[in-house]
Amino acid sequence: MAASMYTNMADVIYNCEYQLGQFPILVAAQALLTAYRAINPEFNDFPLSAEDKLKILKALTGCTVGTGITANCYPRGIAETTCFDLDGNEIP
Repeated sequence: MAASMYTNMADVIYNCEYQLGQFPILVAAQALLTAYRAINPEFNDFPLSAEDKLKILKALTGCTVGTGITANCYPRGIAETTCFDLDGNEIP
């Protein structure tokens, strides 16, 4: 299992499942998300806007910062990098 490109809500849930799958103790939470995705197909097809994807990026970047590792920046091409703090706020 690998991460999925964010195109719709199913991808959001799938990626949550992927993250939870890294920890055997969270297998029950992973199973709940898997079941939710399976029984709500109309929700799964809801497309994500650019604004939705930015919200996801901010939240995930905050989680990355929270790991305490030094990779807390999101590169957007060769010339641009956007960094975020724990709350997902952009660092100027």
